[in-house]
Amino acid sequence: MNNFKDLRIVDNFYQTSAFFPMPTILISTVNAEGKTNVGSYSLCFPYYISGKDYYAMILEARNSSNTAQNILLNKKATLNFITDERKYFKEAVRLGFPGDTTDEKMNDCIFTLIDSTLGCDRPKIIEESYQVFECTWDDSLEEAFNDKPGCLEGYQPPYRNFNGITSKFGAHFILEIDKIWGKDFTSPWVWLSSNNLVSKLTGKKLDNSVFEVGGGTPKVFGISLNRKLLGQFYYEGQDYEFNFSKFWTGSKTYFNMTETPTHIIWDVEQSTFKAKMQVHIQCEKDQMLWINYEAPNGTKRHNKLRNCGNGYGEVKLYVKKKGRYQLPDHVEARNVGCQYGEFDK
Repeated sequence: MNNFKDLRIVDNFYQTSAFFPMPTILISTVNAEGKTNVGSYSLCFPYYISGKDYYAMILEARNSSNTAQNILLNKKATLNFITDERKYFKEAVRLGFPGDTTDEKMNDCIFTLIDSTLGCDRPKIIEESYQVFECTWDDSLEEAFNDKPGCLEGYQPPYRNFNGITSKFGAHFILEIDKIWGKDFTSPWVWLSSNNLVSKLTGKKLDNSVFEVGGGTPKVFGISLNRKLLGQFYYEGQDYEFNFSKFWTGSKTYFNMTETPTHIIWDVEQSTFKAKMQVHIQCEKDQMLWINYEAPNGTKRHNKLRNCGNGYGEVKLYVKKKGRYQLPDHVEARNVGCQYGEFDK
C-alpha cells in the first residue's frame, strides 16, 4: 500500500476524494410556466434493468434545483445525451451552474429545442443529442407523491430512503423510461478499430498505438456527404488524423468492401498532405454477428449489418518527407472490431 494515500471522505466524495467516471447528461424539465429548463447532471444511472414491469434510471440531485423542483411539480424529465464536442461541453458547464432561473439559463442556450411527440406536457428535446430518454418519475414508490415543490432552503424530515426527498438538500428520483430515441446508422456504415498491433518491420508489440476508421454518409452543416470516413492512427505517441471536414489538410479517402463466400474484406486508403494510412482487414463470415437494429422511427432499414471482434489484417502508415511518402511502419492488426452494412436497395 506504499503507493496509496489515505484520503478524507467528504461531501461530494466522488469528485473531491476520488476519480469516478460518469456521464454528462442534459436533463430537460418543464417549470410552472410551461417553459423548458435544461440542467447538467452526471449522477444519473440505470436502475431497473430487468425483472421489473418497466425500465428505469435513477437521478440524484439537489432538491432545490430547477430540475428537482420541476420533477416534483409534474414528474416529467427528458435525458439528453450529447456528444463530446468542445462547444457542447462548454455549454453543459454553463447550464450546470446553480442559482440561475430558467429564463436566465435558457436565454442564450446554444442547443436547438424541439417538441416531444409524446405529448404537449413533455419537456422539449435537444435536437443535437445522439440519444434521448423520455421519462416519468415513479412517485408511487415510498409514497413520494407526498413530496411537493417549494422548499428552496431545505426540506425537513422525515425523508425517503431512495425515492423523493432523501435529505435536507438531496433528492433521488426513480425515472421510468417511457421512450428511447436514437439516431440511425448511416448507409453505408463502416467501422474498424484495434489496439492489438505488432510491427512487421521490427516484430515489436505496439503498446501505445491504436487505429480507427468509421463513418459512411455523415452530415456536415446538414448536408449529406456520400462515402466519407473519419480515420485516425495514434502511433506510439504520434497522432495522425484523416478528417474530411478539415479540408485544409488535404484529406482524401478511398474505401471498398468485398464479400466472398467465406470472408468480408475491407480496404481503406486515407491521406493528407502529411501522411497516408492504408488498411486491409478481413473477417470470417461464420464468426460475425448480424445486428438487428431498429431505427428510432420504428423502421428497420439495415437488414445486412454485420459485426465482429475477430478481424485481422494489416495497416501501413506513410509519412510525407521532402514531398515523398516514406513508410515508418507496416503493422499487423489482430482482434479488429469490424462493422459493415448498407440499406436495402
